[in-house]
Amino acid sequence: MDKSTIRSRLLQCRKAMSRDARLAANERILRRITRLEAWQHARSMLLYLPVNGEVDTWPFFEDCMRRHVQVFLPCCRKQEPGCMDFFQVRNKDQLVPGAYNIPEPDPDQCLLMREPSADIVLVPGVGFDRHGFRIGYGGGYYDRFFARHPMDKALIIGLAFACQIMDQLPHDPWDKPVDMVVTEDEGITE
Repeated sequence: MDKSTIRSRLLQCRKAMSRDARLAANERILRRITRLEAWQHARSMLLYLPVNGEVDTWPFFEDCMRRHVQVFLPCCRKQEPGCMDFFQVRNKDQLVPGAYNIPEPDPDQCLLMREPSADIVLVPGVGFDRHGFRIGYGGGYYDRFFARHPMDKALIIGLAFACQIMDQLPHDPWDKPVDMVVTEDEGITE
C-alpha cells in the first residue's frame, strides 16, 4: 500500500471516532504522558496545537503554563512551504490564526528559537508504526525540521489514537523515527 492510500485510510479511521470516544481517548493519553517521569522533570517542550481531530494538546499546553515550563510552538514559513520555525510562547494571547487554520505564535510577540532544543517534543501524525516511523499529511514539515534540527537530546513522542497505529509503515532512509508513540491504549517504544 502506498503512503497516500495509507494516509487516507488512517484519516478516515480517526474521523470515524465518536465525540465521546475521542474525549475519553484524549483523557487517557493525557494521563499516560503526564505520568512519565520525563514529562514531570522537563523544563522545556516543543508542542503542536491540534487540528482535524488530532490528539488534543491544549491540556499539555495548559499544564506547561501552570508549571512554568518553557513552551515552543511551530509557525509555518509563509514564503517557504514545508518549513516551520518554533517560537517560545508565554500565554494563549500570543497566538494568532496561522497556516491550515492552526493557532500559531505571533512572531511579533514571541521569541524565535534559532537553535531549537527541548526536553520533550510532541509530534502529530496521521499514523505511526511500532518502530516509531510516522506518516503525516504529506507536507514534510516535521521531516524538514528534524533534518535541520535532529533534537538528539530530546524525548520525541508521537501522539495518536490506537486506530492510527500500524505494524509497519513505508519510510524513506532520511525519515527519523520518534522515541515513543503514546495512544490511549499503550506507550510504544522500540
